[in-house]
Amino acid sequence: APHIDEVLGVIRTVEMNGREISNTLNTALTLARHAGEKLRLDHIESVVQTWKDFRESIKKMDETQKTMPRQDSIVRSAPTS
Repeated sequence: APHIDEVLGVIRTVEMNGREISNTLNTALTLARHAGEKLRLDHIESVVQTWKDFRESIKKMDETQKTMPRQDSIVRSAPTS
């Protein structure tokens, strides 16, 4: 099993609350079990990297939405017959 200091070093690279940390470790353990392996640091690193990638994609989506006009502010012309 990974040493706690190594695990904390990986976890500290992202901002997570207690629930998110617990979910991260449980997901890493599930990955290890699925692979028929003992929990290793690379399992945890993989989940943390996925977390980082997800947060970055959410941040980019938020930035994109801020630059796009809101749907309710778009004036549509009346249909012509």
